[in-house]
Amino acid sequence: MGKGKKKAGGAASGAGGVGDQKAVRAAVETIVNDAVKLQDSASDLPAPQALAALQAAAAKYREALARLPRHAEAAYNLATCLSEQADSDLNPDMREQMALLSESRSLLESVIEADTSGRGATTALAHHALGNVICAVVEAFEDQRPTVQCADGSVECPSAAARKEHLSLACRHFEASVSITKRLQNQSGEAEEVLIHWGDALSSMMQIVMDDGATAERSSSEHPPPPPPSSLVQEVLGLCSNACSKYSEALASETSSGGSDTDILRLKAGTVVNFLDWALPEALPPEAPIGGSDVGFPAEEILAAGEEAVQALLALDDSSMDGMLAKADLCRLRARTSMLSGASVEEEGARREESVAWFARAATGFPQDAGVLTAAGEGLLEYGRRSMALYQEVAVGSVGQSPYGYGSAPGPAAPHVEGMRMSAITRLQEAGRLLAEACSFDVSDANSPYNAACAFALAGDPGSCFRALSEYCRRLTLAANGSSGKREAARRSLREAGNDVDLEEVRGAPWFVDLLRGTDATLVGSG
Repeated sequence: MGKGKKKAGGAASGAGGVGDQKAVRAAVETIVNDAVKLQDSASDLPAPQALAALQAAAAKYREALARLPRHAEAAYNLATCLSEQADSDLNPDMREQMALLSESRSLLESVIEADTSGRGATTALAHHALGNVICAVVEAFEDQRPTVQCADGSVECPSAAARKEHLSLACRHFEASVSITKRLQNQSGEAEEVLIHWGDALSSMMQIVMDDGATAERSSSEHPPPPPPSSLVQEVLGLCSNACSKYSEALASETSSGGSDTDILRLKAGTVVNFLDWALPEALPPEAPIGGSDVGFPAEEILAAGEEAVQALLALDDSSMDGMLAKADLCRLRARTSMLSGASVEEEGARREESVAWFARAATGFPQDAGVLTAAGEGLLEYGRRSMALYQEVAVGSVGQSPYGYGSAPGPAAPHVEGMRMSAITRLQEAGRLLAEACSFDVSDANSPYNAACAFALAGDPGSCFRALSEYCRRLTLAANGSSGKREAARRSLREAGNDVDLEEVRGAPWFVDLLRGTDATLVGSG
């Protein structure tokens, strides 16, 4: 947020008035430059000292503005200084964050309004910073939504539509910044960072639309939820494509190289994976045509864009954790498109095996990284769930002739059909193990123990399922402590667990009923 700080200098800054304006301007420039040094020093300090340095810098900027109220660099730098103070690591109180960001926004708007030409270098920086401030406000709300802080009344929480509109405004400021920068520099290189942030804003808008759609699906009485409608898919696809386009523009910039390239490629690949993970749910029927009107987007083209980014990323750094995980996810998603398009089970299985190999490579390289273990476990869970579904389909004779050569005639299961079951169980057990292990490295993660419980339940291992689900309930209860909104969200999660098809095999067990009922009673009692 504080990047692009301007040192004072030049006749462009300042305002008319009485007295020796030249001397006043020189004194103000000295104050601003001293403040810049303080602001820069904050990045190398621990949180308490960093906050103190930023507050001292802000005081100096205010002093400069008191002497020359129209000093553009002082106003711009004060705005960036305030936005840095609003970082949650320095200032966890959301109301204080909002106050700092609100003042920062007002200052940046004043800098933009003061430039009647609309083409000054400081104006380009102000548009960029203002876009970032608007995104920071939305991000603060997004971070707090899982904890239901908004529901507790501490701040007013904007709707999904309002958050999308904020991000759309941020994108317009990024566009203005890029336009001015290119005009001033006569090249695209200086606009690289703005393009990245522009892509990030579009990616955030995409996530908001997906989350809003998922909320609408959960409110439906159907289980599992229906696939997203074509119109919603098209909206999300547009945001995904635009975000990838901005990342590609940043990659094409003259200054993009080395570490910045890997970051951009990671963001582009991640955006593609995020979109496809949402738009290709397992709930879609196999007969749904990929790229047809029922799904509404060309899956192959999107996959190709993601794979291009991943290949470039791995070419720059073949040990990149993000590259290996993205590669694994794209293989997993290719397997899903194979399933949905009616390709052979062998083709789908080959894709899934390739995915598992990449997840295993990442887990081997980063054995204590909770994120890697979680991603690998969730990938295996999807594979195991699909394998178990295929086994059950063949075993009960719900198809006339299976891809494995076993027909629908009654009788004992053929050896290779039993092999299908054991293979599915092995994958599910390994998924549960990885997810349970991930919990030990991230004590705040409640999703991994829940998914581990699902994997163990599908594998027919009630003992391991009980232990994982007990840990999930424990973490859910701890996270809900002290907030009525969080307690209600936790109780809703328990109700969803009680109806989860993955847990169907253990749903009638006394321990399952007692665990969920006891956890719910604890949540109610903690109020």
